[in-house]
Order: sequence, then C-alpha cells, then structure tokens
Amino acid sequence: MKISTRLILSFLLVSLLPLAAVGYAGLQAMKQIGNLSIEESTTALKHLGEETIRQKAQDVSRQVTIYLQAHPQATLKELQTSESFQDIAVQKVGGTGYTVLYEAGTGLVRLHPNAKLIDHPMSELAEKLPSFWAVFEPSLAGVETFGYYDWLEPDKSIRQKYMVMTPVAEPFQNVTFMIAATTYIDEFSRPIQATDAKITAIARQTQTQLIMALVAVAGMAIGIALGLARGIGRPLLQLTSAAEMLERGEYHAGLLLPETRRRDDLGHLARSFHRMAQEVAARETRLKRQVEELYIEIDEVKKAHQVTEITETEYFHQLQQKVAQLRSRTKQ
Repeated sequence: MKISTRLILSFLLVSLLPLAAVGYAGLQAMKQIGNLSIEESTTALKHLGEETIRQKAQDVSRQVTIYLQAHPQATLKELQTSESFQDIAVQKVGGTGYTVLYEAGTGLVRLHPNAKLIDHPMSELAEKLPSFWAVFEPSLAGVETFGYYDWLEPDKSIRQKYMVMTPVAEPFQNVTFMIAATTYIDEFSRPIQATDAKITAIARQTQTQLIMALVAVAGMAIGIALGLARGIGRPLLQLTSAAEMLERGEYHAGLLLPETRRRDDLGHLARSFHRMAQEVAARETRLKRQVEELYIEIDEVKKAHQVTEITETEYFHQLQQKVAQLRSRTKQ
C-alpha cells in the first residue's frame, strides 16, 4: 500500500470515526429525548382530555339537575322541545365532541345532536360498534362509567374516542337521566403531534448537517493527507531513485539537491544519504586505485619470476660459460 493511501485512510479514520460516533450518539440522545418528551406530553394531555370530558359531563349533569328542580311539572315532550333545556343537555365538548341525554335502564336517547337517534335505544349500536357498547352498557345501571372506544368514520377509518357517562341527581318521573360526554381524544394530543413534527424536522436537519460536516471533514482530511503524501512521498521516491542509481554507479551530487535543502527529518535523511553516497564513491575510487596498484605489483612479480625461471635453466648456464670463455680468449 502506498504511503499516500495509508495517510488518506489514517486521516479519514482519525477524523471521521470520532465525528460519526459523536454525531450518532447525539442523534440517538436527541431521538430518545424527543420520544420521551412526546410520550410524557401525550400522556399528560391525554389525562387532561379525560378530566376535561369528565368535568364537562358532571357540569352538564348539575345544570340539568338545576333545570329539573326548577321545572318539576315539565313533561318529556316539553323537555325535548325546550330550546333552553336542549342548550343545557346538548353541549359542545372540545372541537367535535358533544353531550347526550339518555335514560338509564333502557338506554333510550332523549336528546342528541343527531335527530335520527332521538328516542332510539343505544343498544342498536351494539353490533355495529362493539367497543362503544362495552363502554356504554355498564352506565345503564345508573352509575358513572367511562372508557375508550373505536368510532367508525364516514370514510371507513377508525378513530378513538373517550366517553364519560354520569347520572343526573334529580330523577324525572321515576327515571334516571344520564349525561354522556364524548369526543375524539386526539383533539387534546394534536398540539403534541405538531411538536413531534418539529422535533422530527430538527432531527432530520441535524442529521443533514452532520452528513455535510462528515463530507467537509472527509474532504479536508483527504486534502491534508494528499498534501502530506506529496510532501513525504516525493522525497522518498527521490531517495529510492537515488539508491537505485547509486547501485548502478550513476549517482551524481545534484540528484538530491532539493531534498537536502529541507529542514525536516526527510531533509536530514537526504543529507545523510548524500554524504553516504559521496563516501561510497570515494571508497570505490580508492579501491579502484588500490586494485590498479595491485595489478602493477603483480605484473612486476610475474616479470621477476619469469626472469628467475630463465636464469635458472641449464641452457642459460651453458651460455654464461660460453660467454666467459669468449671473454677470456679476448683478453689473451
């Protein structure tokens, strides 16, 4: 693996991994905090909605009690046609909810926002809305009951409602009136849904910013790594080339001149290599000179040996004797 590749990978690991780990931990913490806050807020608002619906049912029950006490001779027909009594018995709950007046025991509806249900028993909804009937049926005993049930919307969707049924304290013709207050429970948790959407948007924005930060840091890390690789890899490549040329005997002083001017460790290494190359060249020159001198000495030894071989032969001795005889004759 090249040094540049190692540097790039090292910088990416050192820079990106901690940032990614911290960012991931931060996003997870934000997500947990958001989920916890949404969960607790939803629960709190849900309880607040339940209490609001219960309070509404009890308030309407007290108002109906006061009206019945003020009109003891009123008949059922008069109550159903009285606008003032209708305004008391049928009131708005939340944004879309309402109150209903019906009789305990029979479950006959006496006042309802939907005129089609008036004078009809609520048991007609038992098969169509079993969860509603499971909550409603215990109230026929004339006691306060409450609970959640699923309501079928016109578009066939199911939404959850909360209903509280409480008795009217003043009996009417030996009949106990009941007040039922109901509405969609999500009306009270709707603000939390908006908050949840905001938290989700913030989390996504933070995630996007984290990704952008990772990309920016990755770019910076790659740039720095390439710069370092260029600053380190080029001198090393020159040193490698110089070593190869030194091996071939082609090294020259100007090969590492730019690197020897550096003030870092690579410059020190280049200067040391340059001195070593000069010493190697000088030593090689001395060795060549010594070899040449050795060749000369060997040649002289060979010549002396050859002369000795010649002078030690019998022929050479005979020649010497003949020369001596010729000299003696010449003197005579």
